[in-house]
Amino acid sequence: MGERLSERGNFWLHLDHPCNPMVVTGLIETVEPMSISELRRIIEKRLLIFNQFRKKLIKPSFTSQRFNWHIDPHFDIHSHVKRIALPKPGNKQSLQQVINHHISTPMDKSKPLWDILLIEQYNNGSAIIARFHLCIIGSVDFVRVLLSMSDDIYERLNNQTVANQSKGLSILPFPSIFEQGLTVVNKTKELGLSCLKIFFNSISNPFYIIEIMRTSFGLSVEAAIELSRLILLPVDSHTIFKGSPGVQKHVAWSEPIPLKRIKTVAYGASATVNVLLLTAMTGALKKYLLSRNSPIDYRELRVAIPVDVRPHGIDPNKRSRFGVVLLDLPVHVEDPFVRLLEIKRRMSDMEQSPDVISIVHTLNSFGLSPKMIAQWIALHIPEKISAILSNAQGPDHEVLFGGKTIRRIMFWLPRTGRLTLGTTFCSYNGMISLGVAADAEQIPDPENIIKQFNQQIDDILEKIPQTIMNKNIMNRTSDNSLPDKKHDD
Repeated sequence: MGERLSERGNFWLHLDHPCNPMVVTGLIETVEPMSISELRRIIEKRLLIFNQFRKKLIKPSFTSQRFNWHIDPHFDIHSHVKRIALPKPGNKQSLQQVINHHISTPMDKSKPLWDILLIEQYNNGSAIIARFHLCIIGSVDFVRVLLSMSDDIYERLNNQTVANQSKGLSILPFPSIFEQGLTVVNKTKELGLSCLKIFFNSISNPFYIIEIMRTSFGLSVEAAIELSRLILLPVDSHTIFKGSPGVQKHVAWSEPIPLKRIKTVAYGASATVNVLLLTAMTGALKKYLLSRNSPIDYRELRVAIPVDVRPHGIDPNKRSRFGVVLLDLPVHVEDPFVRLLEIKRRMSDMEQSPDVISIVHTLNSFGLSPKMIAQWIALHIPEKISAILSNAQGPDHEVLFGGKTIRRIMFWLPRTGRLTLGTTFCSYNGMISLGVAADAEQIPDPENIIKQFNQQIDDILEKIPQTIMNKNIMNRTSDNSLPDKKHDD
């Protein structure tokens, strides 16, 4: 009898949809070429020491909704780590086409749910395309999973005991981004399910819902109110970012942007890098909608953003606590400096709000939810948001992979339900890049979003410093023009 799939893994599997599988895709570019034998040796030595990557999922019975892990007796690394040739002309667009085809191809569920492709010759180096189902890695922090196979991390792991291999990636130094968000709060499933059933039957009585949630989850009245407000949140604006997704997906990614320049401008505006990036992203989404002749009869676009909710003062190397919060982007604001100030205000309000904690509790309940709850999430939660915006922080220095220097890291998260757009900011070696993954039917040209974002970044980096300087000049001029106070003797 195999090992039972965790509640969290079961949740990700039930969120699977033929057009939106819960598969995260990553890209690593190396400066020097890598051979297929070198890559297979690295995967064999650094990834396959964890039995989870040798296991496949089997239903114990036809009527069962649960899966068990079983070691694949026919496991062959050659079926999971393959070499492919890049079509002519062998440039970035050719690589983009390969990734588009690969992420649109369903995984073989009769085998362990991961695969890696190697393009030995790309941009004088190599390109590695990796896919993992979330039921295996249990995390959207995909960059850290990939980097755990890098040379320096492997050396550290090699000095530790590889005990409890059956627990998958539990000994890796980078815990799952949703590890805490999906951990059980030691409350029974019956209470959580009862709460949601009452919600379905009592939609007209939100105050009763608040009380039921408070007693079921052990929340304070304030947290229960915030949790209820999240569930009762009205639907987001309908745009081309929502629709019936097809099987075909498209991806795009920007050229790296120096973080130092972004930090300098953000510091001058008394803002964070994330606020500046969101300011550019908001403008890019608006410009893209206008280019597609999508009606702009709304003033906001709501997005979901993963947020670290660890208390201040906690060692950042300790286990992460992440939740997901919802943010309304002010697409109606044209001026980039005014837009930056508004997003800064909203982000500040969001950090002070219990929303983050409420969503962590929501994820806790979802982590124990059966198939009907996962289906409810896929059906209803996407109605409340337009896109997923994530941000992954990689090393601020160069990292080696099998002795090869990593030039670039990028990854794309899965979407669920009617969501057709996901974006990722990924930083590495003092640079940051934007990745976009989209449904080919709804958004056939994600590279246009990248183009709009680049234009917005250039506009912000040029105009905001000038705006700040002009405001400072005006303030000094105003101060100098004030008459001196006369003091009576």
